[in-house]
Amino acid sequence: MTTGITQVLESFSVNQLRDLALAMSSRGLESPRSTMGRDALLHLLGTRKTDANLALYAHRIEAVTPYKHIYIYSVGTAGPSYLAAKSRINAAFPDLTEGFREIEPQPDSLEPQICVVDDLQKRIYLKLVHEVEMSGWVTVSPTEKRLKKFRKRHPVVVTLRLSEGIITIAFPGFT
Repeated sequence: MTTGITQVLESFSVNQLRDLALAMSSRGLESPRSTMGRDALLHLLGTRKTDANLALYAHRIEAVTPYKHIYIYSVGTAGPSYLAAKSRINAAFPDLTEGFREIEPQPDSLEPQICVVDDLQKRIYLKLVHEVEMSGWVTVSPTEKRLKKFRKRHPVVVTLRLSEGIITIAFPGFT
C-alpha cells in the first residue's frame, strides 16, 4: 500500500475497517467475518493494496464517518441551493467528486482531499486534511518513559446540508 493509504487505514477504527472490507467485497475481497479484529482486517485489506478502489473507498468512508467533535452552523434555506453548491464545488475541485487527491498533510493548511456528493439525501461531504502536533509517552526501557512530540494526520469534514439550512464541521479529535 502507498504511504498515504497506509496512514489512513492505520487511523481507522475497527468499524471503519469492516465497512471498507465490506465495500471491497464488491471487488472480489473475501467478506470479513464479524469476529475479525483490527490486525486481521488490516491484513485482509492489505491483500488488495494494488486495487486503486481501496484508497478511493477508504477516503469516501472517512468522509462520511460520524466523528466525535462536531460544530453545527445554521445558514438558513435562503443561501445557495444544493445544486448551486454542487456546481460550485465541481468547478473549484473538478477531480474530487470522482476521485481523491494524494496529499502530504501540513500543519498550517487544510487541503481538500475528496468530495462525496449524495444526491439522494442532498448532502455534500468535503473532506479536508491537515497535520496536528501531538505529544505522547513513549517507552524507552522497562522502567523509563519519555514524552515525545509527533505529528498525526487529521481529517476535517465539512458537510453541506443546504436543503435543511445546516453546515457541519466534524473531526475525530484525539484522546
